[in-house]
Amino acid sequence: MKKSGLKNFARAALALCLVLAVVLSVSACSLFEPDNTVSKYSTEHRDGGKLGEGNNYFTFKVVSSDGGEAVFEVSTNQTIVGDALKELKLIDGDDDQYGLYVKSVNGENLDYNTDGKYWAFYVGGEYAVSGVDKTEIVNGTEYSFRAE
Repeated sequence: MKKSGLKNFARAALALCLVLAVVLSVSACSLFEPDNTVSKYSTEHRDGGKLGEGNNYFTFKVVSSDGGEAVFEVSTNQTIVGDALKELKLIDGDDDQYGLYVKSVNGENLDYNTDGKYWAFYVGGEYAVSGVDKTEIVNGTEYSFRAE
């Protein structure tokens, strides 16, 4: 009886180890799965570099709320800065009676109504006099959004 009892114990222990291995494998895999919950304003975060193709080109600089910077060299066939940046999923927001209210830039969401911060649009280092959705691309110009 001792031998059969030991065999049963070994089988039960082996079965328990297999169950634990499966549970741990499934749990570990879920740690590395991407979060599929997407904010209305989220975009793909990028660290900079060359983006797009086309005859028009400009530099796009993002200064995030933590002071980090990302610089992009954008090429596009669009003629409006906002259209090019939306096409590349670098900006997103809401259209209202005043134009595009940018709430997301390079994956960071800001909304003055909820957190007191907003995205300020600059052209050539100066605060822009028109919105990004109305600003025509001038080749070689730097356009930027800064969290303020």
